Amino acid sequence: MTTEADPHWFVYIDNASNVQQFLAELLNGRISGKFHEYETNKMALFSKTELQRYIQEEQRHDIKILTPQGSRNLNTLSSGEQKKLFFNFLMAKQPNVLVLDQPFDHLDENSQLLLRDQLQTYAQQTTMIQLASRIGERLPFITQVSALDNNQLRHFPNLEAFHRAYRTNTDFIITERLPEPLHTIDFEGGIVVEMKNINVSYDKTPILDSITWTIEKQSFWQLTGENGSGKTTLLSMITGENVSGYGQELYIFGKKKGSGESVWDLKRKIGYFRPDMLTSFSGNPKVVDLLVSGFFDTLGLNQKPSDLQLKTAKKWLRILKLDGHKNIHFRKLSNGQQRLVFVARAMIKQPPLLILDEPLEGLDDNNIKVCVALINKMAQESKTAIIYVSHRHEPLLKAAHNFQLRTSEAGSTGHVI
Repeated sequence: MTTEADPHWFVYIDNASNVQQFLAELLNGRISGKFHEYETNKMALFSKTELQRYIQEEQRHDIKILTPQGSRNLNTLSSGEQKKLFFNFLMAKQPNVLVLDQPFDHLDENSQLLLRDQLQTYAQQTTMIQLASRIGERLPFITQVSALDNNQLRHFPNLEAFHRAYRTNTDFIITERLPEPLHTIDFEGGIVVEMKNINVSYDKTPILDSITWTIEKQSFWQLTGENGSGKTTLLSMITGENVSGYGQELYIFGKKKGSGESVWDLKRKIGYFRPDMLTSFSGNPKVVDLLVSGFFDTLGLNQKPSDLQLKTAKKWLRILKLDGHKNIHFRKLSNGQQRLVFVARAMIKQPPLLILDEPLEGLDDNNIKVCVALINKMAQESKTAIIYVSHRHEPLLKAAHNFQLRTSEAGSTGHVI
């Protein structure tokens, strides 16, 4: 149980640090100083990777650990529902110390508020150590602060000293212009995606209700909605991974869904990024090779690129301020740099449509500014339509339109706001 002598801690983590190594040392009592006094056998870890381990365990052995018997499988629930079950499971064990690794990632605003309230309640009896890459996510009751800065742990005497050290008021400006596209990937008409009264249900459970949405060429949209509102379902119908669009009024690049286009036809016209592409990628090619592989819709290079393709990739690296890193292996980059390369890879052929699904999750404040500046630049200087998906409001993002999914018992409805 906590006392006045047992403060809670906020640890700001940058994208150049090895967070998993830090967590392993923390949980095994190998960090000297402020955190060494905690009893490691009474610690619990609330993290995405730990939650994923339980999801895999339930799937592998067909058992229920976090979810009650007879309920839906854990992997079918929204991020908010999964995190709620996981949190309750951990707190039932009554740990003395709860380590929170990026607790608000992938949560909508309502789910974040609910989790904050829960943490505020349990903070009366359990010490919290919160790790976050956004300074603004610090829980308000935490006043003890540290920073994991390029794998070096720094402690600060107070919040004022911390904010002086990590103030990020300046905007990031990209001066280089985007390279011209090597080829124009065109299609008939001026509409990239058109949906007319689209309905989707799974196992008689309504997911989407009468969705009507038109995305024109060169438009910049933000797609928002609560956890479980159907954003992933909507995107998967566009990319061809979901068959629910067949037989409905869904048109992609001027063609009705199911009229003969293949998934590869769609992939050629779509750039796509979501964070799990990066976490599941096991290769380690040179940076320039990974970037240029976007021309071939592959992760990693398995054919020889042209001189023009290599020249274009090098121009993109200059934009990212990574031109000095082109021949190093991808895993040598920081987490933030890796994210930028993956986003640029999705855009390198300047396709008619670019889908960025939670591209800022896990980035620190400085890398968020760089990535937002890159996305804004791609919207301003290209002919690509962009769908940017996020739970958060990013004040520097310059999306012109917002399509919001609102949940109801009949399925989520769509609203232009």
